[in-house]
Amino acid sequence: MELCGAGAMDLVYRFTKNFLSEEQIAYVLYDTVKGLQYLHETVGIIHRDIKSGNIMVTDEGEIKLGIYAFSP
Repeated sequence: MELCGAGAMDLVYRFTKNFLSEEQIAYVLYDTVKGLQYLHETVGIIHRDIKSGNIMVTDEGEIKLGIYAFSP
């Protein structure tokens, strides 16, 4: 996995102490669900640990999933 310089979503909140706007939440959730869809449909992996600590943000603002996965 490439470097996600902005860190995980839980750290972003902890360091900024600001709540996300509705638009920011929608952006994060949309990209998270798209990532889950890719894992489930294309790779065949079930992500079993969805939480803010596993949702990473790159320096460019892209959302990536940290994977602790189970493949049936």
